[in-house]
Amino acid sequence: MSRLMSLAAALAFLACSPVPSPDSTDSGAAAAGPAPGSVEWKIEAYSSAAPPAIAAGATVLDWNDSLTAHSVELRAGTNGWTCLPFMPPPAGGYTSAVQAAPMCADSLSMVWAAGYVGRVTPANTSIGLAYMLHGDLGASNTDPFATESSAENDWVVTGPHVMVFPANPASLDAIPADHRTGGPYVMWKGTPYAHVMMPVSSPE
Repeated sequence: MSRLMSLAAALAFLACSPVPSPDSTDSGAAAAGPAPGSVEWKIEAYSSAAPPAIAAGATVLDWNDSLTAHSVELRAGTNGWTCLPFMPPPAGGYTSAVQAAPMCADSLSMVWAAGYVGRVTPANTSIGLAYMLHGDLGASNTDPFATESSAENDWVVTGPHVMVFPANPASLDAIPADHRTGGPYVMWKGTPYAHVMMPVSSPE
């Protein structure tokens, strides 16, 4: 799934509909952790894209039934961050957080995303920050709107990382775009959507 589709879906949080509380009659094995696919499991899996201090207070969103937008609010947040899965679930649902490729983003990242989705210059007035501590499943490093790998678009799968979305993409000109060094790099350099990808350690 392209970043365009993912971020378009993310913006649907503006019209979120809360999901009903899970059935409290289930007294099954709490010690084993939430059952995969349950509301509790999704909240834990999606929010684990960020450090615990952020995850604890973040709004958590999930796909709607048609898998066209993140419009179901699993948990209301208190700290201005939003966590959600990038990839729509496969048949049978996710079996791991890695498969969901979740992201936790601050409010300015969501403003940046609105510009990206509208294919206009993002309007964030300061930097936006987002975590993907389980990594992603691939994107072009040169074409903001590519949906799959090609011989020309420098497709890259990035492990655990932090994204920095600048108010002025030209401020990133001195940062290299080479993702093969293992250090920070600029994705979509030379476009209004240039941002820094900063590899970090995994949450485990």
